[in-house]
Amino acid sequence: MIQTQNQLSLGDYMLREGQITLSQFNQVLEEQRKSSRSIGRILVDTQLITESMRMTILQNQFGFKLIRLPEEKIDQLILALIPFDFADKHKIVPIRQEPDRALVVAMEDPTDIMVIDMIENQLKMDVKPFVSSNKEIAKVLNQYGIQERLTPDNLEINLNGRPWYRFLRKHTLPMMVLLPLAILFTTIQFNWWGIGNLLNRSYSEGIISGFDFFLYLLLLWILWSIILYWLNGIVFNTGKPGEKI
Repeated sequence: MIQTQNQLSLGDYMLREGQITLSQFNQVLEEQRKSSRSIGRILVDTQLITESMRMTILQNQFGFKLIRLPEEKIDQLILALIPFDFADKHKIVPIRQEPDRALVVAMEDPTDIMVIDMIENQLKMDVKPFVSSNKEIAKVLNQYGIQERLTPDNLEINLNGRPWYRFLRKHTLPMMVLLPLAILFTTIQFNWWGIGNLLNRSYSEGIISGFDFFLYLLLLWILWSIILYWLNGIVFNTGKPGEKI
């Protein structure tokens, strides 16, 4: 990964050079926190700089090379390395893989170290960022297939329209939590497989007390419930996982 300007962001550079005020810089950071857009895009959208200024600064002051995306032939397998929702959110597209396995990417703001680190950590490969225009990146994003655009959130929305999915999402966890208790008590009540007689003999011979049996049963049931809760979150996407590519 290219290390330039001591890993300054584009906003840091603009502030240092006096091209924006501290108040404007803080407003840009606040907008980035709210919208997750790159600092470069926010600077352009708020007219603090122009698109051509953004690209010129990134090339001349940060040393990022310009890549002309219309001249690149991008394989669908390369595009698939970075899912559409992540690529669209951060305005980054994979272009090709170098002989040394480094991934060449075009970015609207290649000073966004956090995005580059996320890709490197999850793909386990170095990233070589290039700068490109927003319009050219948007055209490459349009090359993603429809299946790549179907994000987990969109998939969940589509499934939520199906009655069977809503029923399973609402009732699977409580039913599965109570199921082993129902099976156990039914088995004891009707003495299936001699379980009821075995427990009575264990009580009478002092092998296990009723309190011990209840305690072990409670601990196992709690463990079972925790495992089911975790699995339910994975299957029905009920948790709030951190961002990943």
